[in-house]
Amino acid sequence: MSIRGGVSTAIERARSINCTAMQIFVKNNMQWFARPLRPEEIRAFLDHVQRGELLSIFAHANYLINLAATNPQFHGNSIRALSEELSRADQLELPFLVVHPGAHLGAGEEAGLEKVVESIDRVLAGLPKIKTRIALETTAGQGSCLEFDRAIGPDRLAAIHLNDSKTGCGSRVDRHEHIGKGRIGLDAFRFIMRNRRFRKIPKVLETPKGKELREDVINLKSLRRLAETRE
Repeated sequence: MSIRGGVSTAIERARSINCTAMQIFVKNNMQWFARPLRPEEIRAFLDHVQRGELLSIFAHANYLINLAATNPQFHGNSIRALSEELSRADQLELPFLVVHPGAHLGAGEEAGLEKVVESIDRVLAGLPKIKTRIALETTAGQGSCLEFDRAIGPDRLAAIHLNDSKTGCGSRVDRHEHIGKGRIGLDAFRFIMRNRRFRKIPKVLETPKGKELREDVINLKSLRRLAETRE
């Protein structure tokens, strides 16, 4: 949900279409840094009358961050940006911040993984009192992107992004499509929505949307229809 107009407005947008889970950016997602959140903004979000109607609210970090970056300036910006966004998410009392681990850009998978681990350790060491966790997002495998699905395990699954795909499996292209309109197929979404293992895992749409949220309404209806019976 967009935070245009202030972070608390995202709550109103989500509830206007009957969402029970919500993902937000804690700042502009295509800028490195932003002014600090004002106390009144934080209070408006925490005390919003509809906040309790959302069973899960979490954040997504900006798209510029690359924890495996080899360029010193880019890597430094990534460390600082992640630290600031974790702090903002913590101020909003969000349980976790979704982060794309990054791409090794030719340095090799092993070196890339070591750089990601080192980067996360460095960020967390600088924020010893932070309660917001980092949730690493798996990727479509775009060449040098690093995946963590086998290493994490289902017991550490924090959230699921739901979107169909414009391209087929193995294409290494991450282009989102509306539920049932892409190449993944409804059977996969039916499995996710009905399986007991995923019942308590928050799920959010990452499908294309317009300002009026009509697309979200249609996609939510599709998913809720698939969830009507459980395995």
